[in-house]
Amino acid sequence: MLLQGSQAIVAPGKIELVDLNLTLFSGDNDAAVETIILSPAATAEPEEETVHGTGTVRIIRDDLEITGSGWSYDHRQKKVSIAAHARIVFSAQLPDILK
Repeated sequence: MLLQGSQAIVAPGKIELVDLNLTLFSGDNDAAVETIILSPAATAEPEEETVHGTGTVRIIRDDLEITGSGWSYDHRQKKVSIAAHARIVFSAQLPDILK
């Protein structure tokens, strides 16, 4: 995992970030980029392994792109939650999705 921002304010137990760029890797020998999470503002809580924000988010993968607002990412569970305005664009084929 690589956590970056254009600005960071570090406080006990959390990091406030401007222009979040969170890159998640496959974890194997290839270290391929699996997911990129972008947001104008976010809070990272390293001990809990979570990142969240009340503003917008953009999640990019090879097979889909998701946008929305009011979001959180739990690294332990590998789970992203989006509270509002979620929009998903699939790049992968979804055969028989309407059956």
